[in-house]
Amino acid sequence: MIFALTATVFLVFIILLITFDKTFSPALKYLLVLVFLAGIFYVYNPEKLDSLARYIGVELGSDLIFYLSTMLFIYAVLVFYHKFVNQSRKIEKLVRFIAIDKAATPDKKD
Repeated sequence: MIFALTATVFLVFIILLITFDKTFSPALKYLLVLVFLAGIFYVYNPEKLDSLARYIGVELGSDLIFYLSTMLFIYAVLVFYHKFVNQSRKIEKLVRFIAIDKAATPDKKD
């Protein structure tokens, strides 16, 4: 019971953070809130998660959570890598532009 209460408080806190965050689009906010509300539901009804897992083709609900979190982690790493590469390219273009600009007008003072 202590775990259920702790998990509920944690999930409600995350829902509140998502709700008041202005960086998420409204559709993404609704999706995330639904996911975390489902998390609260499955904390109190783990047998429902087991039946959902069996319907999908996994034996246990905990295995389903593990598989989904692993896929989400890999997706997040790929998204962050893509953003990092794009940012590196933009910085490289900016550095080249500044270098060419300074080379074209050497008598300019900074």
